[in-house]
Amino acid sequence: ILSGLLAVALCFAGVSCAQTQSGKTELKLSRERVDLLPRGEFALKAETLTVNGRDAKIGELEWLSEDETVAKVSAEGVVTAVSEGQTVVFATDKTSGVRSAGTKVRVYAGREEIDLQDETQINYYGRNIVSEKNGITFLNTAGSFEFNFIGTECSARLHATAFDLKLKIYADGVAQAQMLKISPGTKQIDLAAGLADGLCHTIRAVKVNSAAKGALILNGIDCNGAFVDPPQKPALKFEVYGDSITAGYGVNAIRGEGDTIANEDGTAAYPYLVAERFGAQVHEQCASGISAVVPVSSWGWKEGETVSDLYDTYALNSNRTKWDFSSYQADVILLCLGNNDYVGCMEGNGTLDGFTDGYVQFIRSLREKNQDAYIVICDGMMGQYLSEQFETVVSRTGDGKVYFLNMTPTETSGAGGHPGVAGQRAGAEELAGFLIEKGICSEQSPA
Repeated sequence: ILSGLLAVALCFAGVSCAQTQSGKTELKLSRERVDLLPRGEFALKAETLTVNGRDAKIGELEWLSEDETVAKVSAEGVVTAVSEGQTVVFATDKTSGVRSAGTKVRVYAGREEIDLQDETQINYYGRNIVSEKNGITFLNTAGSFEFNFIGTECSARLHATAFDLKLKIYADGVAQAQMLKISPGTKQIDLAAGLADGLCHTIRAVKVNSAAKGALILNGIDCNGAFVDPPQKPALKFEVYGDSITAGYGVNAIRGEGDTIANEDGTAAYPYLVAERFGAQVHEQCASGISAVVPVSSWGWKEGETVSDLYDTYALNSNRTKWDFSSYQADVILLCLGNNDYVGCMEGNGTLDGFTDGYVQFIRSLREKNQDAYIVICDGMMGQYLSEQFETVVSRTGDGKVYFLNMTPTETSGAGGHPGVAGQRAGAEELAGFLIEKGICSEQSPA
């Protein structure tokens, strides 16, 4: 009865009485969050008023900032940043007395430039070469950089060593539909534009091509606002060693097409998809045709050029500088290697027994560098030729955190009989399920 009387009173007060379905009372503002630089402004508005489930006309508003030393708000709802910090802004409709939920306001100090050598200002992922003189060199699949800025657009000065090397761009966690293609030479490349004003945006740029296809060098980043501290890096860390399947060899090829820079995409390959699925950092070392232990001479690899020989370098087939494992301790290591070893054995470059011995030693070497990591061998998508040997490898390591996933052979619509997009996605689902089943990762968050 009381709610009915209030509705009648509001009608006589000039409040619209169109019935809604929710039955709630709320004053909704145009933003739940506003991010500003000092002296920056943003105009908040009241969008809708609902009283006891009925649409109501918004009357005169009273605005309030909880901490005016951080941000003030005018009678018109214009928020003005004062100093670095956080506050909450509210509006109250004077006619109905309904108060809005708070809009969170954060004021950042901001910087006009990013120092690329200062990893408190920008995040890097992968085994990248950081040089004050030459910029940041991204060699490997999934090598990436990530930063935060307040503004609406940003760009980067990038140098490519080959034609059509590609970057996948994520703006606020959403991948852009079209990848950026970067041709040789240094160019100013637009990363994002038309972003919402008054918000802190996160940009992540990921190299999709393998080291064999060429390198990308970052020389600078610009924006039309200011840079702020980068996001906190994910706690979970993946490390991946793989061959052409991991490199996304020809994953986007059309029928009859061979592998090219244009159709290679390691971010469409199952190891990267799984790392992304669990919100993990990922470092990848992969090269087409490479093996774990037994080289394939017909594909140009020779003794001393397997992953077990080169895993401790910056890139398997381009930069042999030694990598410092103390800078990145993996939680999960995926060994996506095996098919090429079988081919090497068939060529007479090794034996199956020698393969087994070598793989056991490889895992023991990895364990010395990553004492707490889970190590998961993944093989079988292009043929289950070494399943028996891998079972023996796991048994002989005597390591309770080493596993073998005998993967289901999948569709091979990619170049050269490799998995296409559907096959890679199926592999990712299978591996993710395995990691959950073994308690290595959880459904909701990293284990």
